[in-house]
Amino acid sequence: MSVTQPTLLEPPVSWVRMLPGYHISQRRGVSSIAEISRSGRLLIRLARLPEATAGLDPHQVVELAEAVRDRQPGRWSVWNPVVGVAALVLHVEDHDYVTLSVDGAGVPDWQIRFGRDRVDHLADVLAEAADHLY
Repeated sequence: MSVTQPTLLEPPVSWVRMLPGYHISQRRGVSSIAEISRSGRLLIRLARLPEATAGLDPHQVVELAEAVRDRQPGRWSVWNPVVGVAALVLHVEDHDYVTLSVDGAGVPDWQIRFGRDRVDHLADVLAEAADHLY
């Protein structure tokens, strides 16, 4: 799968949503951000950090929203501002929890957990983003 490469660090447009979660290794609550870039990509900034950013194309947003809602694990090739191409990984711990991480050389090995009602919120935000992108 090819990943569309941006020419600049992509600035957001007016659509931004907060994604409350839990940073597993730091054992604390964190906020991640979902924002739509000017190039029509959804940027998910885990723990609000540029190096833990996953840039998804519209069809990937739809796939991720469905996977989160159905609690199905998955892996997507995504844009990352540090390494260019990385993987966004969706882990399903049990039916109540999902974890997102960005996997790539030079990318922090952080996992952000979303539990119970936050999983549904994450799925709703992703579905809303897909509606805006299409």
